Amino acid sequence: MERWDWIGLYPPAQQLAARRRRARLRGLAQLREPRTWVSALLALELGLALLLGVGTGAVLGALVLLQLLLGPLLAGLVWWLVWSEFHR
Repeated sequence: MERWDWIGLYPPAQQLAARRRRARLRGLAQLREPRTWVSALLALELGLALLLGVGTGAVLGALVLLQLLLGPLLAGLVWWLVWSEFHR
């Protein structure tokens, strides 16, 4: 038993329920993190690209992946243009 793990002090009949409750609360806390949402959306987008690439041909899959590649580049370009406009 770890020093921080107080579940070991519960009666044996309640330990399993307490561990499940802790796992459920930890999972809900993980869902509240923004990086979890970003990871899930990115995985969904890549899954969609893979599905389109396999089902209909590589062109549609490439178009879906293209927006993932061009989005950050376009955002960087916009940021640079705004920054250069304000620092002239």
